[in-house]
Amino acid sequence: MSSSLSSMPLEEFAGYVDALIERSLNGEILPREEVVSLLELDPQSPHVTLLAEKAKAMSLMLSGGQGRVWSALGVDRCPCPMSCSFCSLGEKWGIVKDHSEWSEEDVLETARRSAEAGASWFVLR
Repeated sequence: MSSSLSSMPLEEFAGYVDALIERSLNGEILPREEVVSLLELDPQSPHVTLLAEKAKAMSLMLSGGQGRVWSALGVDRCPCPMSCSFCSLGEKWGIVKDHSEWSEEDVLETARRSAEAGASWFVLR
């Protein structure tokens, strides 16, 4: 389907995306194939530029132009056997060699300061 999307005239593609947005706003979960076909579009194509513009407009409309600040508080530090590629705590990387843990008071104080600074959601790790 992505090749048919990329060969679709831009004006027709805009209508297709508008229909997807309408379906989504009406609570419909889009079929996997449709989502995959959008993800397979060439990132440098005018179709993706148009898709990004429509996504930004939808995001601003749904959020009212307001964002929220999330904060993650790492309450301990130790080598992790998962070694996820995005995380510096992975045992495999050898960066963190020892174990340390914050006190309950330190966690609460950091959370309080973060909330005062505008954080609206916390994840304790």
